Amino acid sequence: MKYDSAIIKEQGIRFALVKVDLSVIQHKNEADTVRKSLAPIFHSMPIVLMALDENRIPVFQGREHIVNLLEDVDLSSISWTRYTAY
Repeated sequence: MKYDSAIIKEQGIRFALVKVDLSVIQHKNEADTVRKSLAPIFHSMPIVLMALDENRIPVFQGREHIVNLLEDVDLSSISWTRYTAY
């Protein structure tokens, strides 16, 4: 699978932000599977999943303190990179 992802450093915390379909975030088992497939790419870095809801509003799933940091991030300024995970 191919994923658009970005490495973000916010308030001293470095993490991976990965775009997924909303259905992935809505199903914990699927979200866990995506994280496991991406773990070799991002090593021990925390992974936050992001999807757009039906109103194109970002929805995040991941460590709560990191998700809270995303309130301060301008998503339009993120440089996305495409990764392939197996």
